[in-house]
Amino acid sequence: MEEHERLRMFGIFSGLDEEGLRAIARIVTPRRFGGGEKVTAEGAPADHLYLVADGRVAVKIRQADGTEEQIDELGPGEVLGWGAVVEPHVYTASVWATGPAELLVVDGKALRELCDANIDLGHTVFKKIGEVMSARLGHMMSGRGIDELHRFKFLKDLDFDELDAIGRISRVREFQTGDLLAAEGTSADALYLFLRGRAEVKVRDPDGRQVVIDQIGPGDVLGWSAAMEPHIYTASAWAVEPSEAIVVNGPRLRELCACEKNLGYKITKEVGEIISRRFGRVLGVRDDLRAKDVRAFDGPERVIWEDGEVQLTTEAVLIGMATDGPEVIPLEALQNVDVVDGQVVFRMATGDVWSPLLADPQELAALTRDAMARTRYAQRRKDYYLS
Repeated sequence: MEEHERLRMFGIFSGLDEEGLRAIARIVTPRRFGGGEKVTAEGAPADHLYLVADGRVAVKIRQADGTEEQIDELGPGEVLGWGAVVEPHVYTASVWATGPAELLVVDGKALRELCDANIDLGHTVFKKIGEVMSARLGHMMSGRGIDELHRFKFLKDLDFDELDAIGRISRVREFQTGDLLAAEGTSADALYLFLRGRAEVKVRDPDGRQVVIDQIGPGDVLGWSAAMEPHIYTASAWAVEPSEAIVVNGPRLRELCACEKNLGYKITKEVGEIISRRFGRVLGVRDDLRAKDVRAFDGPERVIWEDGEVQLTTEAVLIGMATDGPEVIPLEALQNVDVVDGQVVFRMATGDVWSPLLADPQELAALTRDAMARTRYAQRRKDYYLS
């Protein structure tokens, strides 16, 4: 069988006429690979497009911990190495022959030049390559395709091609309760887009204890440092229930944003807004900036609120101010604050403490939550965010 006839078995060339097939056949070289032989290396320049004529190959990607995970296996009639056709012309995965295999190797530069010179041929090839990419992405994303990415507001301004580019460096992963997603102070190698379940975000207080500053759920983003310098996780995060997330490869995301300036601008702009909202929520978002009292970053203990028997300071809640020994509840010991029947309930691991009846218990509860958040997070992060 002549080489151009063999090309008919590949869907990406199914719309080409005889002349187009012969033109591509001239830049194709058959090559045999032994079992275990490497075909492409993730991150390397994509110089060739490979067509599987015989045998099978395994497709693997590098995880955040440096290990490689197989995501697909391809057989006769399938295509790999589409980075040879689409920018930024880098292989998005590593590929090995699982046994003896024959691949038709297409010169990537010559194929791009051919597509530029012949618009009809180029349109057909690029359209078919796009279909292969979309289908492969759907496989990587557990069969759901890039529609899952539309669930996340920070990706709302991306077009199909840009979403496809993000999807090609992403995997859907499941996590069990207690799994560590990010470790404070380590390299930010992954961005997590939560589909299901929840995770708690924690930082270490000055005494070295882990305190919860936020909770992540479906539709939320975790690990924005993967996209923003200095690319170091500023908090730790653990799954607190069985969860599922789209995990975007951080280094690959940064490479993509550097190559595609428009995409990079959109991503960093939206991530910046996420940081602003997250920081605001942790500080305790108030309608009046003064009520947020950013001055609590520095200075001695101050009284924030008081009403007879109850006083709230920048460090503690005191109940029984008219007595010689009021009960002192350190803010760092509080786990939550609720309002029940006109009283504020201060939840702690050692038990609940109830305030007396108050004229405005909601105000005290809100101010206490703000003070808790500042104590646990803002003091430690002021230099990072405000420098």
